[in-house]
Amino acid sequence: MIDITNCEQLISDFEGSERKFAIYYNGSTYMVKEPDPIREKNNKLSYMNNTFSEHIGCRIFSMLNIPVQETFLAKYTRPDGKTEIVVACKDFRESGQQLYEADKIAKSIIDCNEIKKPDFRDIENIFERVENHMAEDAKQRFWDIFVVDALIGNKDRHLGNWGFLSSDQRHLKLAPVYDCGSSLGALVDEKQIQICLDKPGIMSNMELNIMTRFKIGGKLTTYRDMLLTPPYQLKISIKNIVPKIKLEEINKLVDSIQELSNNRRKFIKQSIAMRYEKILVPALRKIHKQEKIAEHRISTTKPYNRYETTFVTAYNKALQKYNDLELVAIKASKDVIKNTRCDSAKVMSIMYDLLPQAKADDTYPIKIIQKVKEDPVIVKQLAQRDKSKEQDLGL
Repeated sequence: MIDITNCEQLISDFEGSERKFAIYYNGSTYMVKEPDPIREKNNKLSYMNNTFSEHIGCRIFSMLNIPVQETFLAKYTRPDGKTEIVVACKDFRESGQQLYEADKIAKSIIDCNEIKKPDFRDIENIFERVENHMAEDAKQRFWDIFVVDALIGNKDRHLGNWGFLSSDQRHLKLAPVYDCGSSLGALVDEKQIQICLDKPGIMSNMELNIMTRFKIGGKLTTYRDMLLTPPYQLKISIKNIVPKIKLEEINKLVDSIQELSNNRRKFIKQSIAMRYEKILVPALRKIHKQEKIAEHRISTTKPYNRYETTFVTAYNKALQKYNDLELVAIKASKDVIKNTRCDSAKVMSIMYDLLPQAKADDTYPIKIIQKVKEDPVIVKQLAQRDKSKEQDLGL
């Protein structure tokens, strides 16, 4: 591990809650974050693990091709003689650029009492305010960041922990991701970690219900709630980011940091996997299911007779429950037979008229009816109707 104790220290304008200073290393300026003192009551940790969380979190963003600050872990011996593990974060500002954190832009938009925990609509208003000054779709990248924050369990992506870069106050671009130190259980002590590893239920409750830093309708919301009921652009980010997540690569990264205790490495890997498997993957599956329903849903705006109306209603309802389109057609066919006087020929006619599958394959309705007739109740109903039809025709 690099020792930065003797690196040249520079005058710093870095802000934030952590103890930090600037150094000149390998031709670039770096902000160095020291382990942050604990501010929570009854927390037995001497210092946060924010330096490790910052580095690992930023590396995960980099794995997913999201612009992020460059970091490395280093040793630093303080003037008092204590040696600690710090994280060095490369200054991503180019010459003449300034970082305008979102809370500064928001001061003209959001009530000062709400700026620490703004409403989702306030976030939208910030992007509306700056969109004419930007060439990129910064809002979409914001939601990409949100998905990864959900993966790493970031508890502190407030308006002061993301922002915009500009050299002239006219042209803006979204800054690379920074400030990931409050993720990955930075405040969880070794005793709590052991409890979580021994009792998955406790870990699940703690790691799957992490709050975001903004509200929906005036109430604070969790990552889980946002991801499972996402706005439009968050849906796009879920579809873009989740398939790219490789837990094996993340686990290798965590295992490579020998300064972490074995239990903390296990905790970080298990908590990431838990959020991926219990929140992100279900969110992606739900979107795919909704898209499949929308793709195959039969329009309800057209004029239908009562048989067709019954079939359409049953078909669209079955789409919500089943992934197999053949099973959906069977369910709808049974429903129309059970609830109307429709016979098998009429049901096939409906399928020919309404289902793309039937238009592409003229044997499709026959196959569906054959499977429908595997139900003895349906067979009895159809037999009675066929007999009645024969009598009407004088056969």
